[in-house]
Amino acid sequence: MYVDQSFQQYLTEKLSNEMVELFHDREPVGYLNMMEEWERTKCNFDPETSGDVIYFNIPTRFYNFISKRKPEILEQLADEQNGDDENIYLSRQTMENIFRPTLDALVSTVKNQFKTLKDEEINIIFLVGGFSTSPVLR
Repeated sequence: MYVDQSFQQYLTEKLSNEMVELFHDREPVGYLNMMEEWERTKCNFDPETSGDVIYFNIPTRFYNFISKRKPEILEQLADEQNGDDENIYLSRQTMENIFRPTLDALVSTVKNQFKTLKDEEINIIFLVGGFSTSPVLR
């Protein structure tokens, strides 16, 4: 959830808060589909094997939504990305920055849990939930 919030913040930086919120409010199914695509992107991201740039495809519904209302946003995106306005380019560093606050908080929480155990031995840790499939988390 927190990684998703970081991505949504990045998305608003690229495509404007106004467009993201308006799309969310007026096209909730399209917005949910976009976030499902983000979920796949997030869970497949591996900083060791994913390459230097991760391409997040702007769904057609969202692309058309923006182009009708604020085409200059897509023009700006194209200027930043060698003419490509149909994807959002996420560098490896950007992806790591999206994950970082959540990972730091998780590590801190786990360390605190281990401190409360004192000398008890732990042999197994279970990761559960959708995010548990993420190579970054593991």
